[in-house]
Amino acid sequence: MPSKKTYTVFNPQCSELFQSVFCVAGTDEITCELCGREHVAPDTDFDTSEADRARMRASVAEDPDKYVDHGDESIFHGSFQGRHAVCGCPCGWDGRYEQFVLGNAHQIVEFLEKQAKRLKEEAEEARSVAGKGRRALK
Repeated sequence: MPSKKTYTVFNPQCSELFQSVFCVAGTDEITCELCGREHVAPDTDFDTSEADRARMRASVAEDPDKYVDHGDESIFHGSFQGRHAVCGCPCGWDGRYEQFVLGNAHQIVEFLEKQAKRLKEEAEEARSVAGKGRRALK
């Protein structure tokens, strides 16, 4: 029986550059934990049993809104906000986040620069404290 959940579709999809940074692994079956869709690639060269390939195809036929068929293409994914995220998923998480990053680039750069400065100062302070400790032990 098809799923009762309504799945969001968002366009545009993200750029190849964004995908090259956030999508670094490939597989033949994974859930996009950002939307709940199941992504399957029953015809890839992965070492997948015929029973699993048949199960994947049957799932797509039964509920094409929930199951996304990648055919013979590896499913690229990464970790985003601590969850598995499938690149090119119809939910468009990658396109939305790329738009956010690009639309807020100046603020993000400023934040990262300030964060890097703070971390550098903390590291220098820790090094200084460690050096004083070593001298005291002598």
